[in-house]
This record gives sequence, structure tokens and C-alpha cells, in this order.
Amino acid sequence: MGTQFNVKAYKEDTNIYTTLVEGVVKLNSTDSQSKNLVPGEQAIFSKQNKDLIISPVEISYEVS
Repeated sequence: MGTQFNVKAYKEDTNIYTTLVEGVVKLNSTDSQSKNLVPGEQAIFSKQNKDLIISPVEISYEVS
């Protein structure tokens, strides 16, 4: 409740992007480890090599 996020996941793209605006998003990786996103972070999951990268982003750019 109170969580605001954006997901960009198109079939033709090689990556899936999840950007958190408010709240918490829990991510489960392929190696059975879970990670939490905090507001202002973006997770990028590579469909090809199954890597998960979390980094800070400019929220207004990502969700506009």
C-alpha cells in the first residue's frame, strides 16, 4: 500500500526496468536472493544473462 513504481518490460527489449517512486519493491533474482528497491532506484534485469543491476536514477525522467 502506498507503493508507486513503473515497469518497462516489452517482449522485444533485452532488459526489464523497474523504477521505484515511493514505498518498497522486493525483487527476487534467479540465484534465489531477494533485494529491495528504495525510492529513487531502478532495477535493470537482463533477459540474456539474467543479471540484476540496481542503481540510482532521476525519477521524473523515468516515469514521465
